[in-house]
Amino acid sequence: MLEMNHDMNKELTQTSLEEEAEVLVSVFLPSERTYLATTPQLTPEIVEELLEHFMDPVNGSNAKGRKPIGMCCLHVDDLFITGTPDFLEKFKRVVKSQFKIGHEDFNDLMFTGQRVKWVIDEKTKKKSHITVEQSLCVSELTEVVVPKGLKDEDKCDKDLHTAYRSLLGSINWLQSRTQFQACYQFSRCASAAAAPTIGDCKALNKLCRQIVGDPMELMFWPIQGDPRLVAMPDAAFRNNSDKLSQRAMVIFMAEPRKEDSKNTRGSFIFFQSTKIKRTTLSTTVAELYALMKCYGTCQMLRGPIKDITGLSSEIHMRTDANNLVTTASTTHVPEQQETSHDSNVEEGSLFRVYC
Repeated sequence: MLEMNHDMNKELTQTSLEEEAEVLVSVFLPSERTYLATTPQLTPEIVEELLEHFMDPVNGSNAKGRKPIGMCCLHVDDLFITGTPDFLEKFKRVVKSQFKIGHEDFNDLMFTGQRVKWVIDEKTKKKSHITVEQSLCVSELTEVVVPKGLKDEDKCDKDLHTAYRSLLGSINWLQSRTQFQACYQFSRCASAAAAPTIGDCKALNKLCRQIVGDPMELMFWPIQGDPRLVAMPDAAFRNNSDKLSQRAMVIFMAEPRKEDSKNTRGSFIFFQSTKIKRTTLSTTVAELYALMKCYGTCQMLRGPIKDITGLSSEIHMRTDANNLVTTASTTHVPEQQETSHDSNVEEGSLFRVYC
């Protein structure tokens, strides 16, 4: 396709939009080639299918219809693998034939500073769930040494600034992986990283003590059926000390809905809290930005989940912003004919919100 486009530009060949779209369809939708050969122009159905192929992260995945038998994740010299017993034996046999394995752990291992462990149920003696924790990294946290006699509004010198950024980087690794309770406080400390004050150093030290005093661990439970993503965004309008708005999200991978039960089984897989850098004029706008960011993150997660499991995960959103729920459930694409101007579509028409 790229070679054909280069040749057309080189020869200054004029091509119509239909011809360019037909090239795209022939490449990404092979099943429609015969249909296009007998059709003078693209139909809305084919155009919609083509747009879905580009915009949906799981459309056209090579994992469609396949059952995974194993997965491996490589980071520099750390290799994390999981799968069926046959896959693991074959994989290790091939690796050992070409490389020398320095250290090997099974069901209780360290990977990129995170301890991953299968927990065995004491009663049934079977695998219950997986825990992920970073107690070793947490124990290595050290507070910034603040000289006595300085006021909170005093600026940090070069050495204090370096120490501040060093501790901030260590906490960033923790809060992005397992220490979800530190997301908001870390975001506020990170906003002051360019020119921190003594007061900012004390706030960062307080966050450090909280993490060391009460570290968290993640638990991942086995899920039956096709998984779904349950996402919960939230936002605060100009509640920060610098009068900026904040948005946050939590995302769970959960089991399908059951008619006879309101509860569901799932695991905590993603969390984030960041300031809103765009212009925010009201609480509704802040909530909308949070909802958009959360939905986009879910779409991003669907791609690797599809590649690893071969399953397409539905997205179920939960929000306490009632005005967004009503907007998303009633908005539709305007039906306008013979118009030459662009139509702006509400963000709510791009997804479904489940209440």
